[in-house]
Amino acid sequence: MPVLFLASLFCAAPLFAGRADVGTSGAVFLKIAPGARPSGLGEAFGGVANDVNSIFYNPAGASRVRQPEFMAQYGVWFQSINYNVLGFVYPTETAGSFGLGIISLSMADIEKRTSDTEDPDGKFGASDFAYILCYARSVLSNLSAGVNFKLISQKIDTQSATAYAADAGVLWDTPLKNLSAGLSVQNAGTAIKFVSEEDPLPLNIKGGFGYIWQVTKKSELTGAFDINYPRDNDIMYNIGAEYRQVFPAEIAGSVRAGYKTVTQEKLGGNSGLTAGAGISWRQFNVDFAWVPYGLLGDTFRYSLNVKF
Repeated sequence: MPVLFLASLFCAAPLFAGRADVGTSGAVFLKIAPGARPSGLGEAFGGVANDVNSIFYNPAGASRVRQPEFMAQYGVWFQSINYNVLGFVYPTETAGSFGLGIISLSMADIEKRTSDTEDPDGKFGASDFAYILCYARSVLSNLSAGVNFKLISQKIDTQSATAYAADAGVLWDTPLKNLSAGLSVQNAGTAIKFVSEEDPLPLNIKGGFGYIWQVTKKSELTGAFDINYPRDNDIMYNIGAEYRQVFPAEIAGSVRAGYKTVTQEKLGGNSGLTAGAGISWRQFNVDFAWVPYGLLGDTFRYSLNVKF
């Protein structure tokens, strides 16, 4: 269907890579990286996973959230497409951490044609949603595990499709101080079917490392590295860094940069690079990320995090 082909453009990397099975997954909106902070880090978050964004990268990281945390993201995507994300983690003292996540990708006013005519027959919309339930807990003093259960819903004009999926992850504090390692399996589930066409979900295996270096008493540097093995693309590498500085009056600022492979290979320009920044005051944090896609243009993510 034309809209499904258009949706594949949003993910850029699968469309332009060289493998024969590229583009054979359905629900491709699940490949878009949520959250302004992880996006600014080059999407390298599987081994860091220490805030509410963990739901979308490695659910085990939800166990590292020490107080209830909420995140709302607004995304500026291509062609007036709306890409929004909500996340919430509620930790308990004895029962582990519980989380909720919602991912939404939508667009309206798509011209409809049933024949090769200059004037459209009308207009229609398309929308993709993923609803996520997350649970995580510490299983050892240095090891956490987590799972997500997902309901995936897509609609194009009057046609709709539904699928179910799960994520599972572990996060390990290695014997090397401040070095963590994570492993997660994402989007393992049923195929999604529009009318008579059925496609598997974008299964991905993610491994990652995160290292936090305490530069001074009021500043720290986080390094992150992820390896992704998707079912319908080449192995992808993500690397990122974040510098955080605490200032007087309970204010802190962060700057981030990252790089991800595959995207840059065919799109040219600045594709593959990412950058971002954040500022926090008390329990409030605002983040921004710039993620360019070369020939396709630039995308932006803005998020608000609140701790209670």
